[in-house]
Amino acid sequence: MGKSVYKRTKEHCKNISKSRRGISPWNKGLTGIYSKKTLKKMSDAKKGRIMPLSERPKHGRKGNKHSNWKGGRRISGHGYVLIYQSSPGKYKYEHRLVMEKHIGRPLKPTEIIHHINKNTTDNKIENLKIMTTAKHNVIHGFKKQIDYFNCDYCGKRHWKWKSKQNSKQHFCSRKCMGLAKRYKIKLRCPTCNKVFYKTKSQHKDTKRHFCSQKCWYDRNTFGKRH
Repeated sequence: MGKSVYKRTKEHCKNISKSRRGISPWNKGLTGIYSKKTLKKMSDAKKGRIMPLSERPKHGRKGNKHSNWKGGRRISGHGYVLIYQSSPGKYKYEHRLVMEKHIGRPLKPTEIIHHINKNTTDNKIENLKIMTTAKHNVIHGFKKQIDYFNCDYCGKRHWKWKSKQNSKQHFCSRKCMGLAKRYKIKLRCPTCNKVFYKTKSQHKDTKRHFCSQKCWYDRNTFGKRH
């Protein structure tokens, strides 16, 4: 048999409340850990005293004053060396800083620094070369990895990675892909030869189909385009 649990009766609860009447708790009126008198004594003792760096709070510190400071030099996820700059308070690429110091002016956003020996951590001036984005892409074989296509919906020319060319249809954006799924019948404009789509109900209404009202007007007014 388990131990019996005592349950307080109503009379017992009334007797307890009567006995506690007029007795105030010890922490009534107190806020926080310290009383008002103690807090005043502590503030008076620290008045006119400069707090040393070791006792100051660590939040809000930047640069070499931060607790996790590791020299201001680190390597990014792409393998490039980053150096902390105190004036903007941000990290910058070391190869760009070295080139800016060498030529005596800030680099333009269109100017790219190429590593001659393809070692991204070797940032000596002999290993760096300024070039445009197009030349840099040719060196690294960017054009060999892509192919150009015309969008099946709007006809806009765009590029795709060769590894992502499994699909038969090619669209320049998600918007064009969604519109092509909605307007499922693929047609070609007899005036401008542009590919466009229509729904089944729109396809049944007319025999000839034009991509725009302008093409329809040009066809009916001037006949075939020369």
